[in-house]
Amino acid sequence: MDALTRSAYWRQHQNDPTLWVKSAVNLAYSAQVLFERASTATESLVRDKPPNIEPETQHLLREIGTYPVAFMLAGLALEDMFKALRVAQLNFESPIVDGDQRFKALTNTHSLVELARQAGLAIDDVADETLRTLKDYIVWVGRYPRPKLAEHFMPSDPASPGAVKLPAVSASTWACFERLFADAKELVGKVRRSGQSGS
Repeated sequence: MDALTRSAYWRQHQNDPTLWVKSAVNLAYSAQVLFERASTATESLVRDKPPNIEPETQHLLREIGTYPVAFMLAGLALEDMFKALRVAQLNFESPIVDGDQRFKALTNTHSLVELARQAGLAIDDVADETLRTLKDYIVWVGRYPRPKLAEHFMPSDPASPGAVKLPAVSASTWACFERLFADAKELVGKVRRSGQSGS
């Protein structure tokens, strides 16, 4: 592939919301697989209460250990879906071109709250907290034993002086992820249909 063809192909991948959606869907599916396996292992461990660390228990603990990765992938899925929505919106306004600052600003962040707001999604308090938590999983919890900066590691909880706030997740975090993902995916389709019918 020559440099000109490679460059054109690269631009197509940046400007095509369908490709961003495809990436988001693949990440969401992978997250779902890990989440279900970790949930099943947790239920089994709680139900059966194995007395010692036998191979089966070690296997269950490994499965439970995939929770952080599942939530990291869920966060990345939302990030790609929000970016798909924003790319569709930007292309509807005017086509994205090389060096477009609108696109550069979009791709230089993992802030799910910021991306959701840029895309015009309504974010309630539960969604805001979920997006902030999933950002922690994208940036470090799902990937590293600690964040780059000490102040991001178990910061103080302003609601409980002296306590630290862990980036905790739960079934309700997962449900919020699924709702936001479905809403953003539906909006991508609406924007794309509007752009196609208006052209």
